[in-house]
Amino acid sequence: MKSFILDIWSMLKNRNVFIVSFTFFLVITGVFSWFPVLPLRLRELGANDVQVGLTYAFLGLAFTLFQVIGGLMSDRWGRKKIIVWPTYTFIIFYTLCGFAGDWKTLTLWMVIADSFSALQMPSFSAITAESVPEEKRGSAFGVIWFGLALGMTTGSALGALLLKYFSFNVLFYITAVIFAVCAVLRHVYLKETHMERATFSLKGLTGSISKAYLLFIGAGILFAITFNLTHWGPFVTLFASDIQKYNMMEIQMLFMVSGISAIVSSLIAGRLVDRFGALRLMGGGVIFHCIIVIIWTFFHAFWISVICFSLFRFCFQVAFISYEALLNKLCPQGQRGTLVGIAGSLNGALGASGPVIGSSLKVSYGPAAPFYGALGFAVASAVMVALVSRESQEKKEPVV
Repeated sequence: MKSFILDIWSMLKNRNVFIVSFTFFLVITGVFSWFPVLPLRLRELGANDVQVGLTYAFLGLAFTLFQVIGGLMSDRWGRKKIIVWPTYTFIIFYTLCGFAGDWKTLTLWMVIADSFSALQMPSFSAITAESVPEEKRGSAFGVIWFGLALGMTTGSALGALLLKYFSFNVLFYITAVIFAVCAVLRHVYLKETHMERATFSLKGLTGSISKAYLLFIGAGILFAITFNLTHWGPFVTLFASDIQKYNMMEIQMLFMVSGISAIVSSLIAGRLVDRFGALRLMGGGVIFHCIIVIIWTFFHAFWISVICFSLFRFCFQVAFISYEALLNKLCPQGQRGTLVGIAGSLNGALGASGPVIGSSLKVSYGPAAPFYGALGFAVASAVMVALVSRESQEKKEPVV
């Protein structure tokens, strides 16, 4: 226990890890004060349900495709610049969101904001990995996810409170102010970790792509499909409502429990990754996540659902932190931003097939079928991760 606390304290003393985690907490608190009820705002501005779905499709596409460009920019101009300058632009974009008078205008500004956010993502991953020793990356990403999870939970509670007294537009203005604070913090306190930069070379990039990396891309795509069938998809909520007959408040309580579990488990998961290795825990985490979801479908008691939601979110945190640590291990520093961006774009684009697959399974085989499908993809992902391990051993390249 003492060593665990000391490890977390050492991560918090790391300036880059602390600033990334703390500013993630702040911005996610702002964004999640309105994001869970964004569909209702779009409806208020004249969108029908099809148009709401179209908005989310555009947001997902923007956040996916621009990660490759962000990775290239990160390797060319450094991690810090590609984190800081887009943060300043969010002040403008979210202020304009507050002024939007129709759903199309709101969608436009949010899609642009998501595009700039996508540019940042490879740099956030790379600067975290490069700020700590390789054997401590699990703990570092655990601290980052702690900030994210705490922001999601805090933001949802803050939004519920503020919407009682203020209009929706005010939440966008508050978010813009938060980004202004975070832009200054990141500008002043983040330390650049990528000093040796070079112009983009396709030959250099392809030379950096190992067979282990390609296998891991495959594992990551299966990984994304799996979680789009469970944690990220609509099927858990639909099952809780249609089969277990939970009302909206009870479902919200379950996801609140899940959020609290994520806050606590992020730090523990990071420590486990450092101790037992990302390869072993990524495969195990994603499989046990699906098994717990399937077990949950056999019970209707609310207290059992509380336990299951806590456990499957813990397994999710273990798997995702392992994924981040292993991905950065397989990417050489000179091309890390680009390779992380490629992985993020492919996972997002191909992983988006999960809800389509899940809907087909649900219609054909019943409401629990998407979770069995998720288990199949999880096992396939774990097999691909095992192949990554074998390939690395054959090349005598150590992996975490």
